[in-house]
Amino acid sequence: MLVNKFGFSYALPADGSGDILLFGSKAIGNASIFIAFFLFGIGFSAVPANLRTKGQRYTTMAVVFILFVIFLNVLGDTLKLWLQNGPKTASLIPLGTILFTPIFGNYVDKKGKGASLMILGSLLLIFAHLSLALSDSRFLAYAGLLSLGIAFSLVPAAMWPSVAKIVPEKRLGTAYASMFTVQNWGLGLFFWGIGALLDLVNKGNLEAIRAGEMTYDYTIPIFVLVICGVVSIFLSFKLKQADKRQGYGLELPSGAERPEPA
Repeated sequence: MLVNKFGFSYALPADGSGDILLFGSKAIGNASIFIAFFLFGIGFSAVPANLRTKGQRYTTMAVVFILFVIFLNVLGDTLKLWLQNGPKTASLIPLGTILFTPIFGNYVDKKGKGASLMILGSLLLIFAHLSLALSDSRFLAYAGLLSLGIAFSLVPAAMWPSVAKIVPEKRLGTAYASMFTVQNWGLGLFFWGIGALLDLVNKGNLEAIRAGEMTYDYTIPIFVLVICGVVSIFLSFKLKQADKRQGYGLELPSGAERPEPA
């Protein structure tokens, strides 16, 4: 979609300027970016959380932020090439997830608000898909992909810990196994289904698209994903209502005493 609709390049420059070498390997060099983002995520969240005073925590976060800015500046030329390339730009999704998941996970432990964060994550999903469906702006494409990465951080960071608050401990393994099963079936079916729907919507133009004379129309497939986001908001609100009635403690920090059911 980024290549066909937004005009991003498909391949990096042949001179290798878009690759990062580490120990003589492009694969290790490119993978190191993801490792670095994860370490910065830990630096923003888990490290300050274990310090005693607010001054120490804020100082540590400021130092990590400065190092993060320096890191981005050092890679500036390479990142500029990546942000013009479709496959690399799509990596904003996992990069956002890697960076923000430890941060949101730590926030849920300290502040709670699990059900509210699920609602926020669903709203970000809707914004992301609408920005990709309705606009040809590259800026909105970047914003949409980054929003997807943040949403994919928010929802798991809030959802997975919530299972332990809702399900009795003796059934916890079954609950997590069932969630993973449903998630993976959903991923498999949606990968196939959205692709089939994309071909169906563009059925009369497939030959011209393959010949490079036209581009895919992604509007309807993306709107299907927007509808999924609306459904997720509805379910998040129902979960929040159930939390108030049953006193699961989804909005409370980890380890806090649960309120009495309403």
